[in-house]
Amino acid sequence: MNLLFIILFSLFGKSISPSPDPPGKEVFVNEVINEISDSSFSSYYLLSEAAPCSFKRYQYDEWEKYGLKEDIPFFVLNELSEQCYHNASMEEWNDSKLNHAICVTDSQAKKILDPFYDDDGMHLSRKKTRHIIKSWSAKPFNERMVFSFSRPAFTKDNEYAVMDVAFKCDSHGCGEGATYIFKNTGTRWEIAGKLLSWKN
Repeated sequence: MNLLFIILFSLFGKSISPSPDPPGKEVFVNEVINEISDSSFSSYYLLSEAAPCSFKRYQYDEWEKYGLKEDIPFFVLNELSEQCYHNASMEEWNDSKLNHAICVTDSQAKKILDPFYDDDGMHLSRKKTRHIIKSWSAKPFNERMVFSFSRPAFTKDNEYAVMDVAFKCDSHGCGEGATYIFKNTGTRWEIAGKLLSWKN
């Protein structure tokens, strides 16, 4: 009887073992932040809203041609898409659980990105206007840009994850938006694919 159990467990034990719980969204971001942003940043601004990932609809041909750094099985992409589709609720980021993140509202983000947000500048002298622009431009890059991250979605075995990542660096369209696919190597999450959605 014991021998039969050992044989059955060796054949099926892995497949019937419960799936590991995925990491919390803040834990995941902490693990990948240096992959998706400048690791020299001592802090970064992040929109507080954690929206669902857009990967619920994807174009496989586009990913295969432009986005994938390695071969990812079609069923994995479908599972990630399904996870995004069924997890469509809005959430908030908890910056107390995020390393170096400063969560901001939409209005706070606009003030960071636009030095004239509180003043249209129409009545300012040219000298004052130039001074404001010069002072804003002299700030460290991470103090005049704002990130936004979707909630990550994971395959059931936690081997792959997907997340939207975007940043804006002024109020005139400067920035980039992309969807990232990550692979769990066992010791870290690595970028397995990236597909741009916009860039200016």
